Amino acid sequence: MSDPTSTPGSPGLFDEADPGTQGELSRSQILDHIVAINPTASWILSEPFNRDQLWHYLRHLLNAQTPRGRASPWVRPADSPAILARESI
Repeated sequence: MSDPTSTPGSPGLFDEADPGTQGELSRSQILDHIVAINPTASWILSEPFNRDQLWHYLRHLLNAQTPRGRASPWVRPADSPAILARESI
């Protein structure tokens, strides 16, 4: 079975860990995977994002690579509100 996170001509991004297991990837590994998928995100290396925030962004990038449709549902994270509102002052 091929790695669903790989793109044609590139190795799978999660050869050393299961993509569903956040605990097995270090912060630097998550950063490496982010930059491998999105080379323009190298600025993220100098920002003070915590590991959970980086993991959330990596999962977003991986979801964006999969074809849309019933075969690839996206589940909103539980800590993310469905509706946001802003009140102007």
